[in-house]
Amino acid sequence: MVKSSMPPVEQAEQQNSIRLPKTSESEKLKRIRHTASHVMAMAVQKLFPDAQVTIGPWTETGFYYDFDKPEPFTEKDLKAIKKEMDKIIKKKLPVVREEVTREDAETRINNIQEPYKLEILSDLIKGDPITIYHLGEEWWDLCAGPHIENTGDLNPKAIALESVAGAYWRGDEKRQQLQRIYRRCVRAEMGNNVLE
Repeated sequence: MVKSSMPPVEQAEQQNSIRLPKTSESEKLKRIRHTASHVMAMAVQKLFPDAQVTIGPWTETGFYYDFDKPEPFTEKDLKAIKKEMDKIIKKKLPVVREEVTREDAETRINNIQEPYKLEILSDLIKGDPITIYHLGEEWWDLCAGPHIENTGDLNPKAIALESVAGAYWRGDEKRQQLQRIYRRCVRAEMGNNVLE
């Protein structure tokens, strides 16, 4: 057996010929990546309860989430986060959409002391109702969706560790510097459908 000197993520990319999805696949891929970002945020907050969640969208190559955490994430932390993500995926937690009033959303956010969510609610989300997505009964976030039905529909082997970088809250260098964790979906599968 020949060993490659190439990093594992690059090896997987070459083996799986990553390509942009066709239009018919893009909606499923968005849902997969979006749910994977929520799973990562849940994993981070389970391991680091003092980490504040900000935003976490899907991207063309995967997804990221920004966190406000007193100490920088280390390589060891990223490995622990990936391991925790795998546990969450294995639990097959239902992903449930809930509509609430703005007042209810504000009360819930104040109860868990998440100031970034409060700012998102007041500055970026217009109108009512407010949508919240739950991962089981353990974690939730403000979110417009869409998502897949449960965490078990994610392929843990499709989610590869990438990096941590600095990012300013809402892109403003005068605001809090956050830690952005990137994850790359190397090969995303839902059932037998290879989406990437």
